[in-house]
Amino acid sequence: MIVRTKGDENPKGKPRIFFACFPADHDRSYDVICNDIFSSHDVAVYSLADREDHEQLVHDLIGMNLFVIPVSFDLLMEHSFAMDHVLPLSLKEHIPVLPIMIEPGLDYLYKRDDKFGTIQYLDMTGKDRTAVDYRKKLKDYLDAVLVGDELAARVRKAFDAYVFLSYRKKDRAYANELMRLIHKDPVCRDIAIWYDEYLVPGEKFDEAIVKAMKKSRLFTLLVTPNLVNEKNYVQTEEYPRARKSGIGIFPVEMEETDHDRLEQRFPGVPGCVNPDDEKLFRQLFKKAVGKAARSGNDTPEHDFLIGLAYLDGIDVETDRVRAVKLITKAADAGLPEAVEKLSDMYYEGIGVERNLPLATSREEELAQILRSTLYDDDPKLISVQNELGFRYADEREWDKAIQMHEAVYKAYRSLYGDENPDTLEVMDNLALEYDQTGDQEKAFELHKRAFKIRGRISGYNSRDTLTSMYNMVLDLISTGQGSQKMLKMAQKLYKRQRKVFGPYDRDSLCTLEAMALILDCMGKKKKAAKIYVEVYEARQKTLGENNIETITSFKNLAVYIMNTGNYDIALEMLQLVHEKYKEVMGPEHPETMRILYYLAQAYTEKGEYEKALDLSSKAYEAQMSMLGAQHPYTQEVSALIDYINYMP
Repeated sequence: MIVRTKGDENPKGKPRIFFACFPADHDRSYDVICNDIFSSHDVAVYSLADREDHEQLVHDLIGMNLFVIPVSFDLLMEHSFAMDHVLPLSLKEHIPVLPIMIEPGLDYLYKRDDKFGTIQYLDMTGKDRTAVDYRKKLKDYLDAVLVGDELAARVRKAFDAYVFLSYRKKDRAYANELMRLIHKDPVCRDIAIWYDEYLVPGEKFDEAIVKAMKKSRLFTLLVTPNLVNEKNYVQTEEYPRARKSGIGIFPVEMEETDHDRLEQRFPGVPGCVNPDDEKLFRQLFKKAVGKAARSGNDTPEHDFLIGLAYLDGIDVETDRVRAVKLITKAADAGLPEAVEKLSDMYYEGIGVERNLPLATSREEELAQILRSTLYDDDPKLISVQNELGFRYADEREWDKAIQMHEAVYKAYRSLYGDENPDTLEVMDNLALEYDQTGDQEKAFELHKRAFKIRGRISGYNSRDTLTSMYNMVLDLISTGQGSQKMLKMAQKLYKRQRKVFGPYDRDSLCTLEAMALILDCMGKKKKAAKIYVEVYEARQKTLGENNIETITSFKNLAVYIMNTGNYDIALEMLQLVHEKYKEVMGPEHPETMRILYYLAQAYTEKGEYEKALDLSSKAYEAQMSMLGAQHPYTQEVSALIDYINYMP
């Protein structure tokens, strides 16, 4: 594999991220995403080399801490290593995966069950109603998933001792097997093993070897025919240094090897140990490593730190099953940082299957622990309560989310003031939660306040400020009142966006489309039609024919044409939209089914009731199954069916 680090530093000991993308997306995403990650975290980013041994590659991927996948239309529609191998492996091995949107308008396609489903993504295309910077969201995510330098240092101090493992790259699978065998003995659980991971021999590699030798109690030599069949780095560099340092040497014969050749190439090597006799192997290994092998320290903090070691592969092999047991044990003992980590693990799917209810339960537990030990205005407690609010929102428990974020918003205003970024972020999220419960008036007031504050801080033409204004427009549209007020605000917003960002900017086009919707509701059909055409042509030019936002603009135009009485033209357009929706979002998606409703409407107006009834019945069954009887889509289709059935 190819490895990249900040400043071309030694990757040893750094959190491991694997980058996988659709091949054609590499040039436009790799450097940008790596630099975004390096701006906040000291990690090693790995990617595929031209040729990789598949069996060894799987071993390497299982040892990764995170997979990062840039998401494009091509990635979602074509076969690739990222979608065919990396994503399934992440789900099977419970390795967290971070999809990053690099193209807009892919939400519906992305969320299909055969794509990413419910896995949350970060959007670097700039369309985020919370106006929270993408890089901040990236940093927060990496903070939750990766072990930072300070915590990693604590983990390394928790080990009883270090053992140096020397092996050929060709024998990586055996190296993992040997490490598991050593740690299978509970007495040796807390012994760290230094191994070269993915280092390439060179100056920095040599420096790392020297440092590792100095702090190791034992030099474990992994013996296979690969070790003696050709000249290699273990023979010429590592073994001579071990002999010179006086460290104990412990050869383990993982595959039958020519002993005469071994002694010839490795002068003075002791007799090999057979790992197949586990009882004898354990006895000899504990004798070789000496007093460093002792029964584990059972304090919650120690269990937590050693659990992190096995979770992230910090100087031990990655063993997520053992990690979960140790971290859970520490959490059940009431250690706050273990409870917090376990909550993040279930929320992000780190070492365990993603489980939102369990993640929320652990976050509630953490909040309760902190309430008993901290003051109400302690920043740590407030931060945890803020995260708990997000967990409630993810489970669509809007009343709980609002209650929690109202308290957090009040606390942040008191602690940091209205203009603090954290206060503004909570304000935005609280407003969106009000939107979800249908309380657009409260949402509008919060968005209006955010607009004024951001205007003072960043200016009234900044993207964040204009995002708040766009949210105000959407709030007004949701109320269905004050059309003239809506139109004036949307026109004012579009004028600013067009001037600052240009007419083809994504935010500008979203506002323009909102203007068309307002004009349509006001009965100004011709003006609305002109804008629908303008938006469609702009998206077609900037996003392409197959982008869902382009297709949706085409659908809006088709519905408008149908409402003007041009049913034949509308039917042709809607049938094309239906085929596109089936391809992009799937045939059973609610939005795909909704096109059947529009088709049924057109056939009804033409008097072709049999076709209309067939299409509307299919739409109704699908909407009932997916959305329920009370959903507006379902009720619309039900009303149409009733109308058709009354026709002669």
